[in-house]
Amino acid sequence: MMDSAQNIVDQVLEEVQNTPGIGVENPLEVANQALQETLVNSVVPEEYWSEIMSWVAETGLDSVYLDSRDRVGAWWASKEVRSMGYTLNFTKCSKVPSEWFPEGEHWKEAEVEARYRLVVSWESLVENGALEKVELE
Repeated sequence: MMDSAQNIVDQVLEEVQNTPGIGVENPLEVANQALQETLVNSVVPEEYWSEIMSWVAETGLDSVYLDSRDRVGAWWASKEVRSMGYTLNFTKCSKVPSEWFPEGEHWKEAEVEARYRLVVSWESLVENGALEKVELE
């Protein structure tokens, strides 16, 4: 049973690696296109879209998180903890940023829901050393 499962996995991997197309040659481009589609279909206000796209690229998280919900969740959580005087070290957080993806019927509702999920995560973020206090000069 295990051998047949491994054979299937090997076959799928071989097909993916040998399939020409944008997804194989440039996964970041595919991820960026998916992010744009996710933003269009979300309640995130359009005024934040370019900020999110830029932030993801500038932080280098574009190559870490290819999933759109992870990218938006990371941007939102980072923005939120920054407003509280902290930075969020994603390598230490032990959370998938999509947990903080703002979703709901309206933006304000989505922010409240995402903020609640961030608060639920707060203890583990502290325990893992993922929150770092910003020192003001």
